[in-house]
Amino acid sequence: LYASGSYSNAVVNDKAGILFENTNQSSPDYGAMYIGPGIFAIASEKNADNSWNWKTFGTGQGFYGSELVAESVTANKLASDVGQQLDISSNVAITLAIDNVDIGAVNLISHSRFSQNYPDFIGWQKSSAHFSLSHVGSEEDPDGVMCIEFYTLSASTPGVISYTNLDYNSMVDGEEYTLTIKTFANGGYTHPPVCVCIGGQYIDAFSQEGISQKTFVLNKTQIGSNPYIFIYTNRDYLEGQTGRKFYVHYITLIRGNKAPKEHIPSNLEKRMLDAEIKITDTAIVSTVRNSTPYQNDLAGKQPVGNYSTVEQTASSIVAAVNDIDVGGRNYVLNSDWSQGALVRWSKNANLAGLYFEQNESYKIDNKQAFILACNPNTEGIMSQYIDIKCVEDSSMILSFFLRTNGTNLTRYNSQNPLIATLEGIDNNSTLLFWKGIYFYTEYRTDLQNGFYKFVFPFTCPAGLTQLRLYLRISSNSADYENSAGYQMIQIEKGTKVTPWKPAVEDPSSGLKSSHIT
Repeated sequence: LYASGSYSNAVVNDKAGILFENTNQSSPDYGAMYIGPGIFAIASEKNADNSWNWKTFGTGQGFYGSELVAESVTANKLASDVGQQLDISSNVAITLAIDNVDIGAVNLISHSRFSQNYPDFIGWQKSSAHFSLSHVGSEEDPDGVMCIEFYTLSASTPGVISYTNLDYNSMVDGEEYTLTIKTFANGGYTHPPVCVCIGGQYIDAFSQEGISQKTFVLNKTQIGSNPYIFIYTNRDYLEGQTGRKFYVHYITLIRGNKAPKEHIPSNLEKRMLDAEIKITDTAIVSTVRNSTPYQNDLAGKQPVGNYSTVEQTASSIVAAVNDIDVGGRNYVLNSDWSQGALVRWSKNANLAGLYFEQNESYKIDNKQAFILACNPNTEGIMSQYIDIKCVEDSSMILSFFLRTNGTNLTRYNSQNPLIATLEGIDNNSTLLFWKGIYFYTEYRTDLQNGFYKFVFPFTCPAGLTQLRLYLRISSNSADYENSAGYQMIQIEKGTKVTPWKPAVEDPSSGLKSSHIT
């Protein structure tokens, strides 16, 4: 709290709050604002003892002001000339006024456009192994669409995908909602009837390619308290057929009957997109270079004593960056093994082999695979303990590539082993969570030539101080060892996978170990 506009007599009250002041009495913005725990206050004049005369307050119990200035009140049909005689004390009157205000369309489905930037289909899941989800590009939507491919099915084994993150409490019974979906079929085949329901409430079957819409009245009794969105196709249509596909560009669920036909991001996606646009290296550099203190410093105008030489090491810069969450930072050290096999990593005794695979067929993005091998009837483990503090529940995401050969693949499919695990630890070494990633899982994307990509979202609970990552290779046969190659391992904050990059602590990140003035 800098309690005065003059730096020479500033008073610091630690942990009390922040006071903003404009002490220039000739300024139209003369006044002060205080922000502290549970309250803010505004003043535009001072008392006789030179203290601020606080007149406007905001607290958790409400907003208070000595005077409310509103030159006109024009909430839709409410005109200023009726303001003097307005009686809006009842809930009914307030509700009627609000109902006439168009607050704009809000999509209730996050990750509703199936861009290749979201290869994990967060919030979506499939019902069985009778069909697959994958990404394909299209001329109409270069970012990619969701491809739903059905294998041989019967009426008793339908394939269904479902979205599981709808908020039941935010949905209003008896209100109109509009569902919009954009689909098309693969070339040469008739577009199947794409059926959609929310929980137990059937919405419609969309048989035409392109954009389809349906407005309906929500029945919360029918949808149930755990309202998944289900997308499926007619069972009779698929019975006895194999390799049939259809594609979904996007799907939106909007309250009301005025939904646009184009895709609308959810509030979460829009905030993330806005943040990505605003938080760029160019914007940060431009802001700093255009700032008055920076320009004054270049011109030699800063008063002596306001500046001193500041030295920071790479480690202190990293510590500061740790407190700034702008997304896209890799927390796994030596994640491409470029510093050697056991730098930042530890192994158990059962890990029989550690070696780099130089064969070009094992490389992705020119990054070499690191092969983990174990003896028969054993499990080999590579592990890394990552120090990271979570003051609140935080979404994070793990991604990596895995390379197998034909023999390994056969064993993987028969054993379905753990290929990685995550543990969260607090200051008292208490286990807060454990997550296992198996070879055969919905978090796996099949690539080609024996490559797989795994993208696993998880939540770090508040109080976590250390994240433990284990890469695992196992064999349950007395006759065979097992091996697999791990590449480009990454753990990031948030729910979006970004292109792999080294951790900021790694030498290849560009930070130098020498002092920076």
